[in-house]
Amino acid sequence: MLWKLARCTPEGEWETSNLWQKTEMPETPTPETAPSVQDSSTDSWSPPPQLRTQQRKKIHSGSVTALHVLPGLLVTASKDRDVKLWERPSMQLLGLFQCEAAVSCLEPWLGPDSTLQLAVGDTLGNVYFLSWE
Repeated sequence: MLWKLARCTPEGEWETSNLWQKTEMPETPTPETAPSVQDSSTDSWSPPPQLRTQQRKKIHSGSVTALHVLPGLLVTASKDRDVKLWERPSMQLLGLFQCEAAVSCLEPWLGPDSTLQLAVGDTLGNVYFLSWE
């Protein structure tokens, strides 16, 4: 599943920057140390409670094995053998390539004239060199 965490502002706008904040959580008391008031805390990372899923879409039938966020594009690969190229933020499918086996690794880079190049490996040991123009 692809999803994006966002916070809805009072004005109805979606805010996606710096949503994860450092919070303090109280230490769990033991029977021997359970005071009536907690005075100690430990640092922990957790999302603010007002976060909601803005977008969620099932895009692969198998587990996602690679996900790369590029300027204007998103590249995903999966154990279902598919490599998919998506337009951001519309999530429109732009391209699809199917490997002979489950995708185990994927590395994108920009080639000459800003063409997208992909090196993809599958679990049978095949390596594919793909380009998107």
